[in-house]
Parts: sequence; C-alpha cells; structure tokens
Amino acid sequence: MDLSETQHPITCWNQYLIRSSKVYRELAELRRQGWQNSEGDTHFANQRQRADNATAEAKARFFRMMEEIGEEMNSFSSILTLANPTSYKPSRVLDLCLAPGGFSSTVLRLNPGAIIRGTTLPPSLGGHEIQIPAWETHPRLRIKFCDITMRAGEMSLEPAMVREEHPDRINLDFSTSLFAGEKDEPFDLVICDGQVLRTHASARAEYREHREASRLTLSQLVTSLQRLQGAGDNGRLVMLLHKPDALDTALLLRTLSMFAQLRLFKPRRKHALRSSFYVLATEVRANSDEAARAISGWKKDWTVATLGTDEEWKAHRAENVFKLDVVQKLVTDFGRELIRIAEPVWDIQASALKRAPFLAKRDK
Repeated sequence: MDLSETQHPITCWNQYLIRSSKVYRELAELRRQGWQNSEGDTHFANQRQRADNATAEAKARFFRMMEEIGEEMNSFSSILTLANPTSYKPSRVLDLCLAPGGFSSTVLRLNPGAIIRGTTLPPSLGGHEIQIPAWETHPRLRIKFCDITMRAGEMSLEPAMVREEHPDRINLDFSTSLFAGEKDEPFDLVICDGQVLRTHASARAEYREHREASRLTLSQLVTSLQRLQGAGDNGRLVMLLHKPDALDTALLLRTLSMFAQLRLFKPRRKHALRSSFYVLATEVRANSDEAARAISGWKKDWTVATLGTDEEWKAHRAENVFKLDVVQKLVTDFGRELIRIAEPVWDIQASALKRAPFLAKRDK
C-alpha cells in the first residue's frame, strides 16, 4: 500500500480499511451519520447520566448484564470454562477491575473449585460496588481495592526514579506483590475489564485526563502478562477494548497476535451500539521473547504516560503510533488479518446502528 506523505497516519489507516472492507465502509458511514445527529448525542448523554447516578436496582441490573455477557462470551468461545473440575490443582483466575463482579460470578458458576483473585477501584474513589453475594466471606474469592494504574512497582520503577514534585508521588505503589501475604502463583486466565470511570475524575491528577485510557490499558496488560508467565503456553486473556479499527487498538492486536491466538467477541444485544468489544487470547505464550518485548515496551509507555510531561507523551506517541512507516508496517503485516477478525464486530455494531431510533428516523 502506498501511503501519502501529506496525510495524517490515522487518515491513511482509515482509508485502507474503507477500501479493503465493505463491512467497515458501511459502519464508517453509519458512524458519520450518527455524529451528525444531535439525537444520538442525547441518547448517549442520557445513558451516561443514568450510569453515573445508578440506583440500587440499576446496579443489580448492570451486574446481571455482565453475567449475561460472560455467558454469551463463553458460549461463543468456552474461554471461561477452565480445567477439568476433577483436576487435583484448582484453576486460578485473576479479574482486574472486577466490580461489579459479573464475570467472576460467571466463572465461579462454570468452574467449581476455581480460585479467583480480583482488583477493583474502591467505591470511595468512584469505583463500582461489588454485587457478588457474600463476596467478603467467599472461600474462593479475594478482592484487593486499589487503583491499578498506580502500581509503579509492577512497572519496575523505584521511588528514586520519581521526582519529588510529581503530583502522584505519594499515591504510587512500589510493591511488586499483588496480594499481600500470598505467594505470587501464576494464573490460568486473566480478565481485564477496566475502563476509565467518569466517577473517578475528581480523584485523578490533572495530568492524567488525556492519558488515563492508555495508562489503564497498559497497567492491565503488564499485570496480566506477568501473572500468566507460569501458565506455560496455555494462558488465557480476556480484555475489553474499543474500536478494532482504531490505530492504537489495531497495533495492540498485532502485538498480541505475535504470542497468542486471537478471536474478537462483541455481544449481539448488550452494548451492541457501542464500539466496545473483547479480545479473547488463548495459547498465550507469556514467557516467549515476543511477550517479553511487548511487556518491556508497555512498561516504557506507562512510564512516559505517568512521569513524562505533556510534550514528552505527545512526542512518544508521535514516534511509536502516529507515524506513516508504523501504519505501513501494520498494513503489510496485519492488515488482512485485522479485517478478518474484526469484520464480525463491525457488522454487529452496524446492525445495531441501523436499528437505533436516532438513525432509523433518517429514512422517514
């Protein structure tokens, strides 16, 4: 593919997808129509308002919805069904950003004997409440309340590497153990379902606002891969992402494909209008050279996103993401495969947009 040196790399990548995939071309047009429709803005604004001010009943519905998404995901892939329950060694699952707990609830039901460890943002900082019944005393479940993006020790940082005046210096956690008092045993499956919460905004330093989505993704990636390293070549990873067509996301999927088998899953009813989807990675070779290089790169990205200035973060992104030769290599190495695995996701969102009230009216 010849890329124009006068066009932005994102534009070039988007044009490649439009030319190469009829499914994506249709979705891109529907998205364009949605962006131009104020009723669509109102629809999603109302959803955000309800989510940020959820009643107890709404919180229970959200929990059940996440259970249903987990059930649909497992019907699609069996990724949440682990080792034979008669095995002498119980399966171990790490659920990052666990609350409200729908996925863990589904895993517990599907896998008698499985042990689950989870992390989640404290409700006092804007995190969701845990809805799993009697979770505090559940014999197979332990949950740590923390901001996973603050785990500097996970990123191989030491206190001396952080300047005294950094706004989050006192909030950074330099420990390397995730659960105090427990041996860091490997996990068979890691679930990464975190997303930046608006209810957490008041607790975040200003520098984080335009970097938080990247910091959260990077924190989950490093934590998960380092906890899968004892699972041989059979680790499993479930991760929430947005827009497989986004340049950042496509680059991440290419990286994961270098040491895992990938499938993309999007629920057909829940959140079908949104751009969210899950990457399901199996046969994760977390000890491979490719995984080691990825982890090293993600740690560097996180360090710049957390300790760097706005200018340093912008320059880092320009060098590693928003660059024509980066897009050229992505197209050459992974373009066709990305389209193959992403088209079902695009098709589900496109079908939902066609039915959306704020777009259906355009034909009347």
